[in-house]
Amino acid sequence: SLVADTVKHEPSPSGARSHDFLMGRCSRVKRIRRYSSDTPGCQEILAAAIEPFGLTSDYVHDPFNVFMKTGLDGNGMPFWEESDVTKGDYIDLKAEIACIVAMSACPGMASGRVGHPVGVEIYAD
Repeated sequence: SLVADTVKHEPSPSGARSHDFLMGRCSRVKRIRRYSSDTPGCQEILAAAIEPFGLTSDYVHDPFNVFMKTGLDGNGMPFWEESDVTKGDYIDLKAEIACIVAMSACPGMASGRVGHPVGVEIYAD
């Protein structure tokens, strides 16, 4: 459950929204096609993170794209905009069931956008 969110979500004329479930994860194949970059995408990064738990890449779930701001254009094609996140913003999530959580800071920045570091803190009740 999302229990706290400090991001000041600004209205977007295009209809884009933050923290999306809309965009899928990138993969090595998609990165080769889009950027001519034969480097791991989120699919491979997440698969490597869950492998120690005996899980294969088939178990990589659809992503919750925290801090990403995305939407669909008039033709139903996905797009993204600069995030509303500023330094120091955070979200708090609460695991309601036992789960494995893996994360990837999207490596798909070949479009000229600047990536930023992301921190994670885990607390037990």
